[in-house]
Amino acid sequence: MTVSEILKSRQNKNDEKIAFEIKDLKGNFIFGSILTYTKPAENEDKGNWNLEFTFNKSDIEGVNSIGDNLNTEYITSLERNFCEMTHRRFKNPEFLHKCVQMIFTTLSEYMASNAKEGEEFAVELPDYLECISTVENGEIIISVIPGSIIKQAIKDDTIV
Repeated sequence: MTVSEILKSRQNKNDEKIAFEIKDLKGNFIFGSILTYTKPAENEDKGNWNLEFTFNKSDIEGVNSIGDNLNTEYITSLERNFCEMTHRRFKNPEFLHKCVQMIFTTLSEYMASNAKEGEEFAVELPDYLECISTVENGEIIISVIPGSIIKQAIKDDTIV
């Protein structure tokens, strides 16, 4: 939920899209989250927020990046959430940060290695996300679909 919290805290209806990146220790892109605001139609009073996840760096090129997992705010937030969920602390919060990098790298590699032409391979963490991989025209395509809990975190005013 940490990435959702950071995106939520930076929501701005003037920016069409904002992005948050997960990078390795060398600064290489691993995973991205993109939040888009769609203004309301003339007959509507509220717009919509849409959250997307991606393993493809080109999906976030040109999007207003609000930061990455290498910044202190993210690491502090990650540690706080972990402590709230597990009632445990790490002596070195950087360890938890490295675990996040490893999870996203492993998920990307796992999805890519199981992708097949004409078939969909799926992994789901119910209510959090679903990953689907396939091969189209020789190219591996990995889709990541946020689940209801993640989407609600973006729309929930109590997070900020």
